[in-house]
Amino acid sequence: MKNKKILLALFFIVVLVQIGIGLKSAFGGIDILQSGQVVKLKCSIGNIGSWNYRNLIIRERVNSFYLPYNSDIVFVEKEIKKAKKKKSYPENIDLWGYKSEFYIGFKEGKDGIYFPEAYATKPDNFDIYFKTTPSICILIKYENKKEVLLPTPKIVFNSMSIKLSYSEKQLKKIAGYVNNIPGEKRNAVGVFRYRDGTFLPVDIIVNGKSLNEIAGKKNFEK
Repeated sequence: MKNKKILLALFFIVVLVQIGIGLKSAFGGIDILQSGQVVKLKCSIGNIGSWNYRNLIIRERVNSFYLPYNSDIVFVEKEIKKAKKKKSYPENIDLWGYKSEFYIGFKEGKDGIYFPEAYATKPDNFDIYFKTTPSICILIKYENKKEVLLPTPKIVFNSMSIKLSYSEKQLKKIAGYVNNIPGEKRNAVGVFRYRDGTFLPVDIIVNGKSLNEIAGKKNFEK
């Protein structure tokens, strides 16, 4: 009986700790939304349609991060050596099987949009950073329809996703704007609130217009 009481007490302690962690995480997210640094990153956006209306969300991704390879990653060097031994030099090397994590550091451009500046195994030297993994190493580019070996290979890192919630009525307003812009002419920018490696998506700006403002929704950018 005494052991049961001890186990029950331990169970309640674990539950309370988990609740505390959950509340801390939730309030931390709210705090970032209210006072986190505004960071804008290039992204894409497709047509708004039935899938969005059914799920009441817009789900997009920030453009992948391309950075010059510094010959400083052991498994990439290994794969490049393998590629050089092949008869037909591959356009790129698949790195999805490697789960090594890296940090991407960002810098603000003159247009107010941030771009990836460097990668590292630690975020120490970055004011704004994102933890991610590499996807491919690009070895060849095309010039005048001809393959040209890159003097410096490029590493492509996976980016963050954007998920924004709206009502069906709001989504139809957004669709009335977005869908009337030809895909190749859409210039989309994801807006995030940032703090300590955490990016919380709050809006998408398409050709200079905020989707939140089109929908009549609170804008966390300002």
